[in-house]
Amino acid sequence: MVYGSLSHFIKGIRNNHPTNISRVITSLQAAPRTGVHFVVFYGLANAFNLGMMYGRQKEDNYDKVLPFAAAVGLVNVKRGLRFASTCTLLSGGLAALLLNGDAIIQHFTIEDKDTQLDDH
Repeated sequence: MVYGSLSHFIKGIRNNHPTNISRVITSLQAAPRTGVHFVVFYGLANAFNLGMMYGRQKEDNYDKVLPFAAAVGLVNVKRGLRFASTCTLLSGGLAALLLNGDAIIQHFTIEDKDTQLDDH
C-alpha cells in the first residue's frame, strides 16, 4: 500500500504545475485511495490463489494465472459484464505469457539443441 500511494503521489506531483498548490493537496488526498485499490486487488488475488492451491492440492504456475484473472474480473465487474470478461481474458493471457513464457522459450531452445545434436 505504501509503494502504490507513494508512486501515485509522485506521479501526481510530477504532472502538476509548480504553482498550482490545490493540485498538490488533491494528489495528497488521492494517494491513499489509490494505494488501497492495490491492496484490495492483491488481497483478492492472494485469496483466490490460496483457494485454488487448496482445491487442487498442488502448486504450479496455473495456480497464479487463474486467480489473477479472477481478481481482475471481480474488480472490474462494476463497469459491466462485457468489460469485466474482456479484462479477465486479457489479463489471464498476459499473466500466462509472463509466468510461463520462460518455460516456453526453454522448451523451444532445448528442442533446437536436440535437433542440432542429432544432425551431426
